[in-house]
Amino acid sequence: MDIEFLGKLVKAVGVSGYEDEVAELIKSEMVKYADEVEIDKMGNVIGLKKGKGKGKIMLAAHMDEIGFVVNHIDKNGFIFISPVGGINVKTLISRRVIVHGNERYYGIMGSVPPNIKEKEEKELSIEDIFVDIGAKDREEVLKKGIKVGSIITYD
Repeated sequence: MDIEFLGKLVKAVGVSGYEDEVAELIKSEMVKYADEVEIDKMGNVIGLKKGKGKGKIMLAAHMDEIGFVVNHIDKNGFIFISPVGGINVKTLISRRVIVHGNERYYGIMGSVPPNIKEKEEKELSIEDIFVDIGAKDREEVLKKGIKVGSIITYD
């Protein structure tokens, strides 16, 4: 493994359930070292290196990352999200993210201001978090190929 491969790996999209890009990168690197490499129906990358000894060694690691999925786009073009993995909502405000549509679109996470929420809803929740990609309205977001189900990753 070299630094160029590592750079490609950290830039690849690998949100849980959408690890295809990462799997293909890992496979392309593993073929240099293994006798057999395949990606199974579940998306696992499996490599076999034949040895001369009796023992067997298995190396296992997960290749997914925490991210988000679009669950709603409002009329003003704000993208509301659901988490994929464990998220601390308090760390999301002002985070840079990449929304994956026709291309990669950079955005900033924001939240519904607490002063316009009901008194009993003052606590920040994931439902308050949105991504702003600078779109003027919902139609502009949709034209970029961003829709409900699109993936969002940290920048």
